[in-house]
Amino acid sequence: MARRSWRALAAPVVVGSVLVVSVLAAQPSQGADERYLIQAHRDHLAEIEAGRAAQEKGRTPAVRAQGRRLVTDHGRLDAEVQKVAQLLDVTLPAEPTRLRRAQLRRVTGRTGADFDKAWVAYEIRTHRDSLSDAEKEVADGSSPYVQVLAKQAVPVLRAHLAMLEEIRVGAPHRPTSVPAGLAGLAAHRAPQNLGTTAAAPRRARSRLVTRPPVRLRLPAARIDLAVTPVGIRRNGSLGIPENPATLGWWAAGGGPGAGGTVVVVGHVDSRRSGAGPLARLRKVKLTAKVSVTTADGTRVGYRVVGRRTYRYDRLPASLFARGGPARLALITCTGRYDRRDRHYAQALVVYAAPTSPTNPLRS
Repeated sequence: MARRSWRALAAPVVVGSVLVVSVLAAQPSQGADERYLIQAHRDHLAEIEAGRAAQEKGRTPAVRAQGRRLVTDHGRLDAEVQKVAQLLDVTLPAEPTRLRRAQLRRVTGRTGADFDKAWVAYEIRTHRDSLSDAEKEVADGSSPYVQVLAKQAVPVLRAHLAMLEEIRVGAPHRPTSVPAGLAGLAAHRAPQNLGTTAAAPRRARSRLVTRPPVRLRLPAARIDLAVTPVGIRRNGSLGIPENPATLGWWAAGGGPGAGGTVVVVGHVDSRRSGAGPLARLRKVKLTAKVSVTTADGTRVGYRVVGRRTYRYDRLPASLFARGGPARLALITCTGRYDRRDRHYAQALVVYAAPTSPTNPLRS
């Protein structure tokens, strides 16, 4: 049973993946925040158990790899939950709920392809529930510190969901195209190709998503946009948020501050709002600075090193490398606009290299 003694907290400060807080004085119980802490801890324990089961029983490499991600990511998130609980004198339960344990037992009782299918369906369902709880805490929580925990969990849970959806639909190993629709403006002239773009090795490596990107800034082009995880659709194309003011990060690709290509994609315009911020990518110059903020508050710095145009359905395989040298690839539409088919003919890719691969920039 959790104790009902709480302490008032100053607004938390994020330093890397460590949350720093000042304890001031006693205050009355904050029941909703306490319940979220307990539920989040139980969910993390259940996901760690499910991840281990996937590593042991998963038939496909994708399921086993996702199991490894769950164990690592939820382990890190739960470590922060336990720190908060200790500060707030909240006693956390030792295991998941009976319902979650029973559900997982039914999944682990299967074998082969049946296990994989049941496990993915179970994980999508539980991640949606956890995401709903976290979003509610962000919106309605009364403890700033607990809200920070929820804010950090939201993009991680979204990234897991994007990857689980890819597994469920049997998406290709990498996107085959980027959607080039949602436009309605006069055709943009394709920019000249500039700079060099070192290709990453083909060999893929598993990647952790505990630090997913949540915001991208490119001051030279007046771009300052939120980033949300996306996955590959059933038709092989990469999902893109419909709103040109929101960017999509391929959650199964590289992550900021790690190896591989961080793929970020967005629409250049829309019928409703006209030209979006990414329309200015056509004129971005080499050496322009880019910063990507991750869920834990870290800012990873990049510098533009190249700009290329490709057919929207003929993007190079190296663009979606999960391993290899760290880099950022920011993708949008360009070229001739086909009004009949409602799509652009080309994709513009701006490549950027980290300015400090081992020492991310901080704001």
